Amino acid sequence: DLITRASGQKVSTLEVEGLLRRHPDVADVALVGFPDPAVPAAELVCAVVIFDGSPPMLAELHRYLESEQVARVLWPDRVQFVWELPKNAIGKVLREPLRKRLELAAGRA
Repeated sequence: DLITRASGQKVSTLEVEGLLRRHPDVADVALVGFPDPAVPAAELVCAVVIFDGSPPMLAELHRYLESEQVARVLWPDRVQFVWELPKNAIGKVLREPLRKRLELAAGRA
């Protein structure tokens, strides 16, 4: 999956998820695009995290990605914590239910 930012740059969810899974407090993660209120048709990036230990706040995830020399355009804009990620029968994360959850939280549904 790719998330398109207002700048037109694309965020590769698999690449960033792989890096974030190496964070000591991240048990699992899925990146999900959600509407950018400032730019129609563009998305912001939310890291939906199952944590192991202390929940890593957004600033901590940013520090970690910076230490891994990841470009800022790939960093999440928001973090959301869940107990489990919805998956299909073969174990692939279902991003649409996560997007809907973000929209509900933003009052957009």
